[in-house]
Amino acid sequence: MANYISVANFLLNDAFPASFGMKFISADSEATAESVWHGSVKDAWNSASFLAFMPADTHFVSTSTSTATGTWHQSTKTTTLEDIAGGGGASLPYHDCMTVTWRTAFANKHGHGRWYWPAPTAAALAAGGYVFSAAFLTAAQTALNLMIAAWSGALQPVILDRAALTTLNVIAGDVPDGPTVQNRRADKRVPARTALTF
Repeated sequence: MANYISVANFLLNDAFPASFGMKFISADSEATAESVWHGSVKDAWNSASFLAFMPADTHFVSTSTSTATGTWHQSTKTTTLEDIAGGGGASLPYHDCMTVTWRTAFANKHGHGRWYWPAPTAAALAAGGYVFSAAFLTAAQTALNLMIAAWSGALQPVILDRAALTTLNVIAGDVPDGPTVQNRRADKRVPARTALTF
């Protein structure tokens, strides 16, 4: 069995990078693992109901899979390029993300991991604002279930306890109904400022 580190890359507003990743254990080769990973992200992104909530200026641009050493450092890497734009309208602010929480059988801090997807469109909010709509959450569920189905039998997702260099199998996942702030998104953007009068 081999250890793999897989990453999905996006471009926000045609300018700022965003990514999320997953660690896997698999009997497949690096090339095959990357093919499965890329296909799973593409399946999710291209899910019609989900793509409609992704801004048109946000693009899914690539995936990569690296073979990890016994200490979970990258060695060789296989990359697959892509360029698929979202199908929706205006985006929420850069930092407002849909979060996916991945869970293992352990409840401690080493027993779960998170993904921060690119910010969805404003249409993803419920009618009164503040939280995501049921329609968006259903679309996200459908998209993510496509990913999980693609991994089945090929890639076992795991959470790494880096201190102990042990892994725990991911056995569940969920999407909360509220946006989560990811401060690193577009952190190189220089804001335009509106001056006050004194």
